[in-house]
Amino acid sequence: MKKIIGAIFAAAVMTFGGIVCSAAKEEKASSAADAGATFCFDTNAGISKWEIFGSAESAGLTMDISNDRKVSGSALVLKEDFTESLSSKFGGIKVSSKQFGMSSFEGCRFEMDIYVEAPVKDHANELKMYSDGKAWIEQIVDVDKQSWVHYSLTVPTGQANDYFGLSIPIADGYSGTVAYIDNLAIYDPSGEMMLNVGDFSPEQVKAETKGGSTFGYVMMIIFFIILILGVLAALAYFVMRLIIRYR
Repeated sequence: MKKIIGAIFAAAVMTFGGIVCSAAKEEKASSAADAGATFCFDTNAGISKWEIFGSAESAGLTMDISNDRKVSGSALVLKEDFTESLSSKFGGIKVSSKQFGMSSFEGCRFEMDIYVEAPVKDHANELKMYSDGKAWIEQIVDVDKQSWVHYSLTVPTGQANDYFGLSIPIADGYSGTVAYIDNLAIYDPSGEMMLNVGDFSPEQVKAETKGGSTFGYVMMIIFFIILILGVLAALAYFVMRLIIRYR
């Protein structure tokens, strides 16, 4: 009888021990793949992959990480500071396909969230999310919407464009925040998202993927282990009493 009870107890420990180990493994699984975007902009680790071009250089355009507005974690904030009118409206930020070991962005899809600050609409009718190279492809960014808006742009097959970016056509003078960008996901031609560039916050990923508190989760597992062990012990006791009664 002791062997039967021991076997039942050992099986229970192995089963629920596996559950606890799996839970611990999931808790530690915080990697770049978990970040959910190619650029999370939680840290400034990915800013170096971007470059400022055109009139934006004369407009004093800067890129930084901010918590003032964000979808999650932190966001990229774009600011300009200039008073003299610019001779050209063509300028902004861009990233090259070479940063991802690709000759072009042909067949790729770009998705990101953008928040445009209210004063911008007095200086520009629109901003533009774009791709350039063999052909110019654009997606209009509405400057009248002072809220987070999700935008998408796809480079068609046959268009070997090697740049993607945001065009900021402000030329008459501006000082302040232009826009915030968050969670840029770049999908390759097969539809797979390109891995995060390393600018995600492990704490943010942990909070979003984990959900509730670790302590509460572990305590719930322990409660169920104790409950089922109690049921198994009661069952073993009942079986033992029956064997003694009918021996």
